[in-house]
Amino acid sequence: METNGKEVFCHSRQCKESVNKDELSQGVQVCLEVFLDRKDPSKYRGKIYGLEKNREIVLLNTAKNNYQRKPLDEKIKHRIEVLKRIKYPCLKIFSHYTLEELETLNPEFATPFKEYSRRLEEYYFDPQTDKDFKKEILDFFGRLNDSIPAKLQQEFINLPFESPSTDFLSRCLGSLEKDFQKTIFKNLTNPKTLSIVARASWNNEKFLKNLMAQTSLEQQKGFLKRIEECLKNPEPLYFSSACELLLAFLSYRNAKRELELIPESEKTMRLLDSIDKAIEKETEIKSFVKLELKNQSFNNIPPLLSALRLYLRGDLEGV
Repeated sequence: METNGKEVFCHSRQCKESVNKDELSQGVQVCLEVFLDRKDPSKYRGKIYGLEKNREIVLLNTAKNNYQRKPLDEKIKHRIEVLKRIKYPCLKIFSHYTLEELETLNPEFATPFKEYSRRLEEYYFDPQTDKDFKKEILDFFGRLNDSIPAKLQQEFINLPFESPSTDFLSRCLGSLEKDFQKTIFKNLTNPKTLSIVARASWNNEKFLKNLMAQTSLEQQKGFLKRIEECLKNPEPLYFSSACELLLAFLSYRNAKRELELIPESEKTMRLLDSIDKAIEKETEIKSFVKLELKNQSFNNIPPLLSALRLYLRGDLEGV
């Protein structure tokens, strides 16, 4: 609509007596028209008029005002839902960049993100914060990889190596360059933690490179031995993780060479035999690794097992 030659917009809403004109108009000039609601005298109906260029600010102020009046339990539920929605994008972004790098590359994103992270950190350490909300906050920060705030790093170090903490740990390991990540990794020594290392290998592009650099050949062969054991006696709980980690090693050239994972070697043939037996028995496999194979002749075989067969045989054209 047009008023006195200027473009303005009208945003109508129903508001309670506690509506605060100053909050709604913060940062801009608006006109607020308020009148009694015919159906419910305890409420008002209102119209906010403002310049078109200030539309976003006014609508944001309106949303904030409406949100602040909600009951605490409703706010917490809403915050948890918001965190769930941004988890995956955060994991993808911080698998490739640190927050420090993003401050240079994309300050429009990094600056407000730092402020939101600071507020979430305060919520986490607030004794009154709901348990479920704290869990979601920790899950969120785990997805920041190398950009987890210092105070929260100790929280991840203290997590037990069991579900549901295993998912948090696999994400917070990031590139394996930070001291707290090395501390956690140092304790990953039994088959139960294979899933943590497997997921970490696929979560961050630098993880496997640093794993190979920071561990001895003996330690690396220890991982491979655990993989062999899990493949030889497939248990649903460990089998998928063993396959995921083996594929990560096979995909990484240095690991493939140093661990003697070359076609026709005795070790490779043993692994291939275990994979074939698992396929024959139709062993159940649940993997988070999504693969698309060029060779479509293995439609009845899980893609992860098909990829392992191709790699172990040296048929990289099919992967």
